[in-house]
Amino acid sequence: MRELHSKSWEEKLFPQKPVAEYSGKELTVALLALLAGGVVVVSMIAAPGLTHVFAHFSAKSKHERYRIYNRLTKLEKSGYVHKSGHYFVPAPKGVVLIRKSMLRARTKTGVKRWDGRWHIVLFDLPRTHAPSRQDLRHFLLDIGYVHYQHSVFVHKFDFKKEVEEFCALYGVRAFVNFITATAFDNTPSVEKEFMRIQKRARAQKGSP
Repeated sequence: MRELHSKSWEEKLFPQKPVAEYSGKELTVALLALLAGGVVVVSMIAAPGLTHVFAHFSAKSKHERYRIYNRLTKLEKSGYVHKSGHYFVPAPKGVVLIRKSMLRARTKTGVKRWDGRWHIVLFDLPRTHAPSRQDLRHFLLDIGYVHYQHSVFVHKFDFKKEVEEFCALYGVRAFVNFITATAFDNTPSVEKEFMRIQKRARAQKGSP
């Protein structure tokens, strides 16, 4: 079995489409990715420093340029970026968001072939890490893991590296374990659910 993803992770972070067609989340991620990549963004809408940002998004109209600047100011108010002198730079909260987005994008690109083994993630996070527990659950579900039991998730493909990096962002790697298995109880039902998830993902992307 294989799952084919035609787009690179860079294309997923920077969709090739007009600014007007970007969702708020897509624009947030793309702007943070530019900042994280070292792009200097001046914190004034008429400043020359925004020219290359507008060019990246092919933003020619006043409305398109205002949307980009407005999104930057919203990111500042919500703590994802902050001003350093006259420039916008990523805040720690923004760095975490873009790294999470990059990890998600990496799991949805390239060609994956099933190696005949199931890849299992088990975790037991203490109450002091309750918010991180929810973030980890959402991340695993978002990248296609099947929820097997309370804190046990299963995938046909090996995303251990991405999950480890995600855990490292929240300092919870010590509470997470990985197992590979060729079979386990209720394998048929898990495989059926996995196929359902993959089918839904393809439908959302509009792929054949």
